[in-house]
Formats: sequence, structure tokens, C-alpha cells
Amino acid sequence: MAVQNIRYNGLSSGVQTMKKAVGGVIRRFLVAVFLLSANTAYGTEEVDGMPAFDGNVIDDTSFEREDSSKYFLKKTYSLDSRASLFPWALTVSNHSVWVIGELAFRSLQGLTPNSAGDYPSSTTAFRIPLKIAGVVSANAPFQGRSLEGEPQQVNFSTLGEEITVDELGRIWFAQGGTNTTALDVTNYSRVISFTPPDSENSEGEFCVYNIPDDNAEVLAVAWDADRDLLWFAQSSVHSGIGAIVSFKPSDMTACSNLYKWELNSQGDPVAGFDYGYCDSPDTQDCFTKYALPADYHVAFSAFPSVGLPDMETTGSPSFLTVLQEPHPDAGAVWFSLSFGDAIGRLDPEEPGGPVQTAFPIGDDPYSGKWIIPNNAGVWDIDVHPLTGDIVFTAYSGRYVGRFDMKRYLSASYGGECETAPGVGQVNPCMQLMPVPGLSSVHNLHQLDFDNYGNAWFTVTTEGCLGKTDAIPHEPASIGFINSQWTQVIYFDALNFNSDEVDEAIFASIDASGLMKCNNVFDYFYTGIGTDLVEGRLNVWFTDSFRRKIRRLEVKPEYIGKDLFCEISVCT
Repeated sequence: MAVQNIRYNGLSSGVQTMKKAVGGVIRRFLVAVFLLSANTAYGTEEVDGMPAFDGNVIDDTSFEREDSSKYFLKKTYSLDSRASLFPWALTVSNHSVWVIGELAFRSLQGLTPNSAGDYPSSTTAFRIPLKIAGVVSANAPFQGRSLEGEPQQVNFSTLGEEITVDELGRIWFAQGGTNTTALDVTNYSRVISFTPPDSENSEGEFCVYNIPDDNAEVLAVAWDADRDLLWFAQSSVHSGIGAIVSFKPSDMTACSNLYKWELNSQGDPVAGFDYGYCDSPDTQDCFTKYALPADYHVAFSAFPSVGLPDMETTGSPSFLTVLQEPHPDAGAVWFSLSFGDAIGRLDPEEPGGPVQTAFPIGDDPYSGKWIIPNNAGVWDIDVHPLTGDIVFTAYSGRYVGRFDMKRYLSASYGGECETAPGVGQVNPCMQLMPVPGLSSVHNLHQLDFDNYGNAWFTVTTEGCLGKTDAIPHEPASIGFINSQWTQVIYFDALNFNSDEVDEAIFASIDASGLMKCNNVFDYFYTGIGTDLVEGRLNVWFTDSFRRKIRRLEVKPEYIGKDLFCEISVCT
């Protein structure tokens, strides 16, 4: 099926930028009037003294190490004993915690409080449907490597780093295959929804939506409540063309709870998929695909030390967020370009056709060692609940970035934030907030805002570390940036004493799909979510390689008080 025609406005399309700037004057004027007059959650005045800004790295940021035990009680929850996974992505909805994992990713994990508000000691596992026998199979849907490094098809996915819940209570996530090799192996993806059980006698319901592209490598999903759409990002590192894709679940006539494919010896499906791509707008039973423009192109050599070939991609869209009413940019889809050092914006309903725009970060001094040298690895992305700004994490850059939405939507905006900044300069619409003290082994992972507007983040470490008594570097932990964007709070090592037996973790893939390691892996915090219960802040996060879910629960003496007056700036 044909993909919709798309009009692009990318990094180097100066003509389109001019057309957009001229053609959008009236729209931007109306948006500016709306911003000045609307009484919504997104104000344009200073938020607690936080002024409008020009692009820069905030080097003089106030930074504090804090002992989390002073303010929070530490809680630990184990995975269901049948779960063979490392908990990765996490979300909190209606006080229930939902988790999916990487590697041997076979179940969705749920942690739901009882009527008294107490949580069980371990999760409940809901087995993700998979009807191909065995972990490794000749006709399995996902890509992998044998212990000898040969390509093979496997029944577990290593991609799927976002989980979201819609207004009906359905949980959405993706199984994207893997992006760790460029080997010539068929590698499909699928998006899955799960309706939780409504009684003890119900097992819940899975719905499976298979993606027709090979090597789509779906990483993240986002729910669009205003349009009843599910959006997902096809990172497509190895196939070269990344894309942002949407579909309306209510328009899909088939809801499969099985893998609807079997691969032949050439790696092609024996039977066709339920759905393809839409020929035209407003078509049912299909996916609407917005391929990334060619001027997002990035070529790089990944993992040269193990002899894998060079790759080409269009920036590799990774995470995404859809702005909802009453945000003045409602309807726009913002996404990260993890290999492109940029964030992107898709307006699927722009008059004259869909428009995509990329906003390069610029030359920052903190980008580190990820797959592409000096690439920040733009990763998770969200919207600031008070200002409406776009906020994102830089995986190997070890900073959190903020994009000035007020400036972008102002009537005077002329496209200046869509051009790559000069040497030593940061995008004029962005501020970058580094997390001091981190070293090259650290990565900034995921992001979530609490009810006060503070941006919480997780930090991971890479590699198997030797067994030593001394801490070789700043320990991985979690922290937050206050709502005023003036201070970084980084908590202590968050040592939990209840599970030292689980410290020996994994590093090499074995036949069952798990990683094995003879050394001790450092803390590896990935997914994070916050929850406010009767004035009590809970911060949930995954301790992936220890196979635990952690919770920081504010101590009773802080209930009903503004905790952040003590450890940060009052909101």
C-alpha cells in the first residue's frame, strides 16, 4: 500500500522553512493571542521565577547530593517468580504499577494495591501471547544471534522501552525485536494492548497488532486521547528509514491474541498480516505512516570492535509524546532522534499536508561515548506540565534538555531553531541541564514529571564491573530537576539490603536468551513513574538487572507538607 504524501520541513530544507514561516504568520499570531489570554495549565508568565531563555548549557546550576532516607521510606517489590525478564519500562496508572522488560520479554507485570492501599510483595505476571514453541525457533519472529554469533530467529524481544495507559485502562507497549545487530535476519515488530482483569476470575485480554515492515524496530508508544490514536516510533536503525506511525484501535476489525505469522525459509510470512499501510487518509484497518525526511540522514559505524557493518538511518526516532488540549500546540507529535542529536515535531494535520520539523541540539560539551562518538543519544521525551515546554533526556550526553515552547509558538518566530547551531553553540530554543558527577560509564535513561512539575530521571551504568570494595565511580541512582529549572537533586546510591543475593547479573546471551556475567553489574535504573496518594509522593522505578521494582515513599512527617521546600525550591 502507498504511504501518504508528506511535505517535509527538515534540517536543510530552507525553502520549506521560509514557506512555513510566511504561511504560518496568521496561525502563530492566533496562537500567541491564545497563549496570552487562555486560563489553562500552560502559562506564559514566569513559573516561580523561571524566565524565558536563550539556548545554553547551564553550567552554574545548583547541584546537591541528598540522602533519600532522610525524606523517603525505601520499598522493594520482586517480580512474579514465573517472569523471565529484566524490568525496564514502567508506568503508574490509577495507583497501579505496570512494567515490561528487556530480554526474554515474555510477560507484562502488574502491581496493584488492595483496598487499604497496600501493595503485595511481588508482581502478578500476565503471559504475553506467543504460540511458537521454544525460545529459539526456525520460524520465530524476532532477530537474534546464537552463542557463536550466527544470526537466528528467536521468540523474545529486546526492544520495548515505553509503556502507557489509555483512558479506558488499556495498557499499551511494543515488542520491537532487537537493534543490537545489523545481521541479515528477518525481524518483525508488534504493538500490544492489554485490558487488565476486572475480577479475580478474569485473565484480562491481549490484542496484538503486527507491523508489516521488516526491521521496524518499534521502541516506544504514546496514546493520543484527543484523537483516539495509538502512535509508535519505528526506530528502523538497520533498514534506513525511520517513521512515526499511528492507528485507531477502534477502526481495526481484528484483534488477534496470537502471532499471526509463520516465516518461511526466506524469512517471509507464510500468510499475510492483518493490516498494511493506508492508501489515503481516513482509511480503516490500516496504519498511517509518516516516514522521516531524507535530510534527517545519519551514517555511522556501530560496534566496530565486533566487526559489525556500518549502518545508515534517518536519525532513528525513539520516544514520542503527543500534545493534548489545552496545550497550544495540541495535536503535534514530538519525538526524539536518538542517532540524530535532535528532537523532531510532526504536525499530521497541517493545512496542505503533514509537516515534519527537526530541531538539532547543537554543540554541547557533555556528549559521550554511545554508539556514535560525540552523539548525545536523545532518548525519552515528555511535556512540562506547568510550562508546556518539551523536555528530553540525553542518554550518553548525561543531561536533560528543555525546548522553549513559548518562543517556538510566538508570532515572531522565524525558523531559527531549525538550523544546526554553530560550533560551541546550543539551539537557541534549548537549555541543557547536565547532571554533575557522572562519568562515561553512566547513561541518563527515562523521565517522568511529578504533580509539582519536577522532572525525575533514572541513571544506568554500562558493563560488568569487577568485584571491588571501593566504588569506582559515582553510583547510578535517580534524581530530579526542580520545576523552576534551577537545581539538580541527585540521591545517594539507594542501597537496598533486602536482595544482595541477586547481585550477580548477566552480560552474555545464552541459549535461553538471558545474559550471563561472572562479575557484579552496577545498579541499572531504567523506567520511572510518580504517583501522588493523599498528599504522599511515591516515586517508582525499575532496578533492572536485580529484577526488582523500587519505591521511594515520602515519610509520614512530610505528608501534607511541601517536601520540596526542604530539598529544593518551593513550587
